[in-house]
Amino acid sequence: MAEGNLNYQIIKTTHAAREADDQRNENRKRSLIILIVQWLADEGYIESARQLERETNLDVNKYDVCDNVDLYTIIQEYESYFYVKFNRYPKLTKKQGPS
Repeated sequence: MAEGNLNYQIIKTTHAAREADDQRNENRKRSLIILIVQWLADEGYIESARQLERETNLDVNKYDVCDNVDLYTIIQEYESYFYVKFNRYPKLTKKQGPS
């Protein structure tokens, strides 16, 4: 009986951890979309921002980007981190091969 209880606890804990991980991933995706919509609007791509809002079915008016965060700063800080760690800048984009 104790072994059955232990197996149940392991399954329950694993399930809870998986659900928490899924929730973090969903929050991360939502935050990324909000950051992108805000960046598009700030750069003057208003129609693109609206279209992204429609496509994602996310009410971005319910959320606002924090004062100390924007997409440009995130990329800039990542580049700095990468340079300190690897002594070179990250390659964020690459050219596509011939079509």
